[in-house]
Amino acid sequence: MAVVILNADKLATAIQDLRDFSNSCAAAVTSIDNKCADEHDPMDLSDFRTDARGAIDCVRSRADDLENAKDAIVAVNESGVGSMNAHGDISCEVPDETTINTIDDLAAWSQATIDAHDLQTVTGPYMTKSNGRSYSQIIEAIRGRSDDPAYAAALINAIGPENLTQLPLDVASNTHVASSKDNADELADLLGVLLASASTRWDDDMCESMATTIAESVDGVGEWGRITVLNAIVGGHDADDDHVSDLEFNSTFLNALADNLEEIDWNTVRSVSATRDIQDAEASSYARQRLGSYLDGHSFDPLSGVLYAMGNNPEAALMYLSADGEIKYGQWEPGKQAETRWEMLSTRYPGQSNGLNVLTATMASASSMRGSEDSGKAAAATWVISRSMEFAYDVPFDDYTDTMKENLSVVIANTSDQGLKIADGGSPEGLDLHTDGDRDYTDTDLYTTLIYRVIDNEVASTTIYTAFTDAALEDHSNVEDASSLKSKYHDAGTVYGYLNAIGSVRLTDLEDAATAEHEAAEKAIGLGFTLATTIVGGPKPPWSYRIGSTVAKPLVDLVASDELPEFDDPLPNTRTTLETQAYAEAVNQGLITDPDAFNPEYCQDEYTHESYTWCVTNDDGTTSFNLDVPPTDDQNDQVHNWATDIKRDDHDPDNIIIDTETAIDTGINRGQARILGEDGAKGEAGAIEIKKD
Repeated sequence: MAVVILNADKLATAIQDLRDFSNSCAAAVTSIDNKCADEHDPMDLSDFRTDARGAIDCVRSRADDLENAKDAIVAVNESGVGSMNAHGDISCEVPDETTINTIDDLAAWSQATIDAHDLQTVTGPYMTKSNGRSYSQIIEAIRGRSDDPAYAAALINAIGPENLTQLPLDVASNTHVASSKDNADELADLLGVLLASASTRWDDDMCESMATTIAESVDGVGEWGRITVLNAIVGGHDADDDHVSDLEFNSTFLNALADNLEEIDWNTVRSVSATRDIQDAEASSYARQRLGSYLDGHSFDPLSGVLYAMGNNPEAALMYLSADGEIKYGQWEPGKQAETRWEMLSTRYPGQSNGLNVLTATMASASSMRGSEDSGKAAAATWVISRSMEFAYDVPFDDYTDTMKENLSVVIANTSDQGLKIADGGSPEGLDLHTDGDRDYTDTDLYTTLIYRVIDNEVASTTIYTAFTDAALEDHSNVEDASSLKSKYHDAGTVYGYLNAIGSVRLTDLEDAATAEHEAAEKAIGLGFTLATTIVGGPKPPWSYRIGSTVAKPLVDLVASDELPEFDDPLPNTRTTLETQAYAEAVNQGLITDPDAFNPEYCQDEYTHESYTWCVTNDDGTTSFNLDVPPTDDQNDQVHNWATDIKRDDHDPDNIIIDTETAIDTGINRGQARILGEDGAKGEAGAIEIKKD
């Protein structure tokens, strides 16, 4: 603990001396200017004037800095934190963890020290105000500067990291403050914002020190109840309701905190917390005594909050889930800590929805590092993805929550290149999924099973469909000839065939479910296809992404609602929509070479003779098909009528239409056959076996 000693009166005198000195210098410069003018400027003094005025401004600025520093320290003393002796010397203690390098840092420390003092005073047992401020006024003042890392770090230090988890409990029980759970939750939420902000200022040693101190405040008998407060502080914070934390903590801090918290015996804490409300009064009282005070509505799981926070920090999530390890022979080789951690995590949350939600959020976040330019991080992320998929496969399907499905869809989306291999008849060999030993399934079974389990969720479906389609089209950005057109739509067809077959199986299995559940699943799968066709048929939309993106959130949660195309149940029209888009692209790329193919009789309604509005003649005489993305049902019908007519009348000499149709059919059938078999849904099943329980 450092001590700042200041005599404000003496410093004020020194500051005034500096101001007087700068003023006398300014007067001297003015006098010299006047004298030179009287003598008709006998020499050039421009450099002198510039240098002199710069020096004067520097002295004045230093005087201002000193006055601000003095005022900051005086304010701390006047708030009741510091002390003053008979000689007028003010003494203020500054925690060793507080870094003050600038006047702004000093001002932040001053205000944070005052706010921390006032907050702890009014949450104590006797006072309703401190320095004339009520609890709500203090909270508003703190909130106003909570995004300033220097202020936040100083406030955390002034409160004491060991006291953070107790403050909200003090508020909840304080009769002098408007005590309520809402106030306690509000304070915990604010402390989370402050802690995240402060952590961005800390170096690795400080992060580890702070994490250890905070964890030690909740790890003992009688302190376990504070775990609920810590989870409220670090977890939650989801204003946009996307199941991903809004806070951004320092990665080292989160990992150090998790390292410490996983040492707490979760089985014991869980058992004790489960008996706190039982009818046996003696057992309940004993459990509450062991827990200590706690905050209702928050988890007693020591890792819940920190895992949730990692959901918005891919670096931290990857550090935690891969732990130690190194690359060997091109693959990530885990160390002992990683293996021990995964053994702990894989058995930690049987049937516990909250635990599964936060754990899969961490997995989703880490998976986004698979595209890292750092080969070590990319390899570690691939290893984490594989272990995550194996974990999710072993979780009973009945235990899946919507949040878990959305999280897992991100894991799947970040491996879409491997999913394409499955759709095209191969396997996800790049993931090195463990299917040996006593496991009776293949890596393609495992991968496809996960898609089956999440595809009935709207967010998950759209995330997977768009990621797979984007990956399929990555090598088809330029369609210049018939061969590249066929290749593009064959690959797109393969994706749709594979995913739609999985979706069809899921919908069939839901036929006996409640009508609302079946309709929701149908809409989810249909919307996924709709968004995918948006990628195929037009410019790359702002919400689609490729492998290598650092986005760790489900796709739909990144999209404003007015950016999404309208859902129009496209499932029965997969081939039709793809064909329409392929025909339009062929026309727009100039691959339909017979100009008679665009004669008016082909580009109008055969009954009303009204021209199709989407068929446009350009200034250079060429024709463009300007369709909606995705095409409407009417446009699908009209474009197909056009294609049928020009085939019939031999206006497609290069067989672009027929060859493209064949490519799409081949792709769709190839993808479907992986699930439904070569003879379709009513014949023999495909080679992939889906685990449905």
